[in-house]
Amino acid sequence: KLVWMPLEKSLEGAQVVLVSPDGPLNQLPLAALPGKDPAHYLLEEVPLVCISVPQILPDLLAVRKGPAPAPSLLVLGAVDYNAGTAGAPGPAPGEERGGTSKGWSELPGTRGEIATVKDLFDEAHPEARVVALRKDKATEAAVRKEVPHARYLHFATHGFFVPEASGHGRGGEEAGGVDGGTPHPGLLAGLVLAGANRRAEAGEDDGVLTALEVAELDLRGVDLAVLSACQTGLGQAVGGEGLVSLQRAFQVAGARSVMASLWSVDDEATRRLMERFYENLWQKKMPKLEALRAAQLWMLKEGVARGMVREDPDPNEGEAPRTPPFYWAAFVLGGDWR
Repeated sequence: KLVWMPLEKSLEGAQVVLVSPDGPLNQLPLAALPGKDPAHYLLEEVPLVCISVPQILPDLLAVRKGPAPAPSLLVLGAVDYNAGTAGAPGPAPGEERGGTSKGWSELPGTRGEIATVKDLFDEAHPEARVVALRKDKATEAAVRKEVPHARYLHFATHGFFVPEASGHGRGGEEAGGVDGGTPHPGLLAGLVLAGANRRAEAGEDDGVLTALEVAELDLRGVDLAVLSACQTGLGQAVGGEGLVSLQRAFQVAGARSVMASLWSVDDEATRRLMERFYENLWQKKMPKLEALRAAQLWMLKEGVARGMVREDPDPNEGEAPRTPPFYWAAFVLGGDWR
């Protein structure tokens, strides 16, 4: 009633709605709001895309000149978070793509996810360049080297956002600023890479690619970056700058479109959602937003029935149970929706 209903009359007939959220609305999954029929979701009524950096909208709408860049893919997953720890046993496999107080756990779902993403890309672009970073090869140095040469980025790993008030970041370590002062907001969100469970020496990569570091990369050739991890759409609000998040950092660095999450997502459900998204994008040739929305609708309608989520059907329901938004509404597309 407060957020959406006042806008409905002005949006009649809209084929897509661009949203530039502010404040707490950055954390709200608009697609999961009730639709005109309370038994349905807004996802089922209108396509929504997030424009977290409104200044880029004119560039997104401008007609592209020259031929499109050749397709190429950088895919990262099945990360060895214990790399460099002399064989120390790591945490048990995790069910969510976020960290624990005992370190970053293995994500079994990412192994199959990156294999399927690579296969779908190879089928659609048999002659294109593909780089896969797995296990101890999924380092910060390797990512920095490869991202300027890829049109598509897919990161299937842990992600995090630690609010400034907690005084922590980077998976539990202190994220203090200069002389222990206020931390830079770009240090409070990051992607977790190989070796993150070890303590880095001074001057070494620590296995965490922060939003601050992402913003310094050259991603002008990236058409789509998919951050298949926890909390990659969350960040610290900064006066005059909006939300400093991983999603925004990728766009500031030049990525045309970025898919990110608003909470700690389930490992297996995320794998199935991503596989469906890329099937829609590369095999069915859907535009990005349509490909994501179709995958979310599929998960909404089929997730429980096909055993893709850990949800027991209600025996009293007269129709097939619908999958709760937790499993499909976390991911939001930002930037170019086409």
